[in-house]
Amino acid sequence: MPESERPRLTPGQTLVLARLALGESDKRIAVALGLAPRTVRSHLASIYRVLPPGDGRNKRAAAIVWFLRQGHVQHEGAR
Repeated sequence: MPESERPRLTPGQTLVLARLALGESDKRIAVALGLAPRTVRSHLASIYRVLPPGDGRNKRAAAIVWFLRQGHVQHEGAR
């Protein structure tokens, strides 16, 4: 996908997606980033709207796959 066609995420969405890729729950993401759980859910809903749908079965998994395919490699030490 050309750079100009890639979905653009806000910095907050990117942080939430990075924690999601680490396998963290919405609640854990909220605590780690100092956000309300509702804010995390709002970021995730926005992420799911702008990213390619994947196979349509699991938006959460599709978002993680997309994130990792963009070259965002997460390490256990990043927690």
